[in-house]
Amino acid sequence: MIIDSIPGLVHTLTAAGEVEFVNQQNLRYFGKTLEELKDWASNDVFHPEDLPRVIASWNSTLETGQPDEIECRLRRADGVYRWFQLRCLPLRDSEGRIIRWMSLHTDIDDRKRVEEALRASELNLRLIVDTIPGLVCTMNASGEIELLNRRVLEYFGKTTEELKSWATATSSIRMTALA
Repeated sequence: MIIDSIPGLVHTLTAAGEVEFVNQQNLRYFGKTLEELKDWASNDVFHPEDLPRVIASWNSTLETGQPDEIECRLRRADGVYRWFQLRCLPLRDSEGRIIRWMSLHTDIDDRKRVEEALRASELNLRLIVDTIPGLVCTMNASGEIELLNRRVLEYFGKTTEELKSWATATSSIRMTALA
């Protein structure tokens, strides 16, 4: 009951990395039996673009005995892929030998969608600022440069980092002169 109440997909795997148990959320999410889920690397559980990376990561984890964490898309029973964060930790005996792997897959699809929307919004803002027919610079309250448009960089023939350093040095000189 405890494992089935965990808000995520829980697995236990043998020391060799073979699936031995999955909670009820797994069975419902994937619409597969435990036997079908044991063959995860060759069925349609993982998105085809993610599968090679997941297999490589898992093989590395088994070789090193180190915990694993990866983000990938898992196929729901209705055919929809959702992003999950997969975490797998070794359970060791008193002598340090791995006796089992414990794995939790947490749905992060909403977070990934928000991150993608934010990236698209930032790109859109950058395109707008770069097309303004003028020199655009934003600074924070202490006068440090936060954003420069493409026209500023072209006008001065410098990179953003060079202009940020120049602005900091200029501010220091002005503050020293005022003191």
